[in-house]
Amino acid sequence: MHLAGDEKWQNFVRLGSALYAVMNAYQFVEKIIEPITSLDEAVQWCETVCGVVDSSQTTIADVVRQGYVVEVKETFRNFRDSGLLQVFLASNFLRRPIRQFCLLPGADHYRTRVQPCENLSDDETFGETLDILWLPLTVEDGQNNHYNHIVPLLPWKCGAAPYKLCTLNSQSNHVFSNSRSELAQCDLC
Repeated sequence: MHLAGDEKWQNFVRLGSALYAVMNAYQFVEKIIEPITSLDEAVQWCETVCGVVDSSQTTIADVVRQGYVVEVKETFRNFRDSGLLQVFLASNFLRRPIRQFCLLPGADHYRTRVQPCENLSDDETFGETLDILWLPLTVEDGQNNHYNHIVPLLPWKCGAAPYKLCTLNSQSNHVFSNSRSELAQCDLC
């Protein structure tokens, strides 16, 4: 929506991100492995980002590589929910930083700025930062507890916020009523 004004390019970005992930797999896996210092951390990364862990893997590189491959394959699937790795891949494909926001307590990994890798040519620069909000769309036990959907965050332009017209302030999305005042996902904007 940030790029085209509607969701018609969603699958193009997903496919482009997945292809870019395949073409740059070695570089991306190396970037992911950099801060990981133990096999337990590698497994935790896989559980957080991929949800898949192969307990037969014995090295950090093998664990991360296996999780990365599984998740990139999932990225090719149409209508698949996005995850943290997809945001990283989209940032690199679009050559734009992405700021993530999430109101889930304790979910600091969803409140980060994702920077594209620094493999730019001399005349290339990063595009403008995109802001996104993680939303819970999967309901279990009557609670919205799986943050697995991304919407763009846009500056309030329409003046609807004070009148409780923005989707972030509507009663159907009361979880998000304490969002920062300069960010909104609004049909009127």
